[in-house]
Amino acid sequence: KVKIPMRFFRKSYYHSISIFTTPAIRRWSPDLIHAFGFETGSAMIALRSGFPVTAFIQGISEYLKPYYTNRPWLDKELGARAEAKAVSKVSWMVAETKFAKDWALKRNPKTTVQIIPHPVREEFLEQETPTMNRKFVTVGSLDARKAVDVIIKAFALSSLADFELVVIGNGPDLQKL
Repeated sequence: KVKIPMRFFRKSYYHSISIFTTPAIRRWSPDLIHAFGFETGSAMIALRSGFPVTAFIQGISEYLKPYYTNRPWLDKELGARAEAKAVSKVSWMVAETKFAKDWALKRNPKTTVQIIPHPVREEFLEQETPTMNRKFVTVGSLDARKAVDVIIKAFALSSLADFELVVIGNGPDLQKL
């Protein structure tokens, strides 16, 4: 198994990982590839395969750069440029918010962007449950770009008094949270 640091992927505009993934993708010969994220390089990697690609807009590096405090400046810039290049080439995208949809359309006016909000719905939270404790779990990196502190504050202000918030993750903000 070959391990290559992520910082190398971004510096090569994800060519280095595409060397490994493209042959495998071509063997499968998919009709469509769905990439989970532009900011992670997934869309760029999928585009290199030569097959049609859809992609899910998750983080937007252009706006998240100030929160990537543990990354060198060049790394952040190359990641954002790779993201912008991929967005300009994907013809169909999924966004969670109007903000993300507008961002994508500004960079690629010919694309189609469908908004599909996060799946947590109030109806789900209002369902009858057994008498056990109800828990709301969030999982992810504990760093500024994920804004877990905002989740904690929003939870405290919510009407979910009968829920317990469970935060699972690791990262530089672990002690602060």
